[in-house]
Amino acid sequence: PTVGPPPMARASATAPSADASSASSSALATSALYDPPTVGPPPVESTTAAPEDASAAAISASGRHRLYRVSLRWLADRRTWATAVFICCVVGIGTWLSIEQDRFMLVAYRSNVQRFADTYGLNLAEQLRSAVGTTLAVGALAKVEGDALTEANFDLLANRLLRFYPGIGELQFSPYGVIKFTHSYSGESTPPGLSLFHHQLLASGARATIRAYPGRLATTPGPQEVVGGGDLAVIIRHPIFTTAAPRILPLNETQTGGATLGPNDQELGCATEEEAEANCYFPGPDEDGETRTHFYAFATALSRLTKLLEPVGLERLTNEGYACRLARTTK
Repeated sequence: PTVGPPPMARASATAPSADASSASSSALATSALYDPPTVGPPPVESTTAAPEDASAAAISASGRHRLYRVSLRWLADRRTWATAVFICCVVGIGTWLSIEQDRFMLVAYRSNVQRFADTYGLNLAEQLRSAVGTTLAVGALAKVEGDALTEANFDLLANRLLRFYPGIGELQFSPYGVIKFTHSYSGESTPPGLSLFHHQLLASGARATIRAYPGRLATTPGPQEVVGGGDLAVIIRHPIFTTAAPRILPLNETQTGGATLGPNDQELGCATEEEAEANCYFPGPDEDGETRTHFYAFATALSRLTKLLEPVGLERLTNEGYACRLARTTK
């Protein structure tokens, strides 16, 4: 829209000047009626703070300023930092000493427990060496007597050996791997007639014992369950070689002691000449460097774990609160 005086004012300006004062007053009235309002900020009411509020604000600002200055002085003081460093050093050294003391006590405790374990382990190893000695004694008698060895002579020797070595529960004599004589104090003995070379669980161990000689005078398979007994036992088996023994094992392929194979037995594996050379031919060391020997028999010492551990006194550790675990180690 065109900005200007309203139409009435424009008409009054062009009209003849019959009544000048009337037209002027009419124009002023019209101009005052259409004058737009002045644009600007709203009026602000001026207020003055109370004297008490101003005084409190001044005191608060002054207190904060004073506190800030005091804190800066405290942080800038060297004695403060020296005290803080001293306290940190004392706390750190005390913590380190406490940790080192705990570690030293733990090392000492472990050494003490390991010493107990080593002591009992050596005692157990001594029992096994004694068992090996008994098999060597039976082997020496078998070399001298051969097939003439009687059950009475074997019982006499076994009775004396078991009296001196209480950790051994049973002695066996097994010509060509078939148990012939057994002797034990408790009466729990392996039944005679068992063929090691026909048994599914014992055949591989028997052959390994023969082939390990003379590098190893005896082997200690186990702990394993006793055939016919069910208890865990350590078996010390010593192979015996003589010049009178046949070249090939004189065993029946499918029979043990005249009886047919049982559910836990297997065939000997020596039916053909090639199988006999591989599975039933066990040459031994030359006697006097000239005569060839062959496998003749096993001298076996059987030690049930409960009987073997009695002289060692391993139960004393459990009575003192130690947890024990018996493990087999090989070298």
